[in-house]
Amino acid sequence: MKRFASLVILSLVMASSASALQWGVRAGGSTIFKPSPSRWGGNAAIDIPLSEEYPTSLSAFFEMYKKDGFTTIPTGLSILYKAPLSRYGGTIYFTGGGGILRFSGPDLLTGNNRSSTDGIITVAGGTWVPVTETIAIYGQFRWFKRFASGALNEYAISFGVHFPVGNE
Repeated sequence: MKRFASLVILSLVMASSASALQWGVRAGGSTIFKPSPSRWGGNAAIDIPLSEEYPTSLSAFFEMYKKDGFTTIPTGLSILYKAPLSRYGGTIYFTGGGGILRFSGPDLLTGNNRSSTDGIITVAGGTWVPVTETIAIYGQFRWFKRFASGALNEYAISFGVHFPVGNE
């Protein structure tokens, strides 16, 4: 967790030159639907603009899923690229990056509790559509995979609110 906090602080320092740009915050509910068992949870992300010329941001994310003794907590950083969804409004975005995943739960073969912290790679895509001038709703699909022997692909769907922070 200290490494993640250090990366977020470093990204804030790097983004200080783009301080006039508008940051974004996303928060909502999520579910990992594959692999079984499916787990419900929540997510939050802060999007920090990197450039006035290109629609890219550094996105720091935190997610947590729990069910039946299984806990999955992916956190990390990714580069977010966004583009207009249509001329009528909305935004579509794609991200790619990495981080760490903390897992704990019963071993499916032995039933004993186990836990691990592994690196992950992740990609995501989604869209947000404005509801008012300051709030939008979003939907996102995320894929991630742990850097661990025998790790499975994990898939999550998220829905929630997006709102800008700062000046545009």
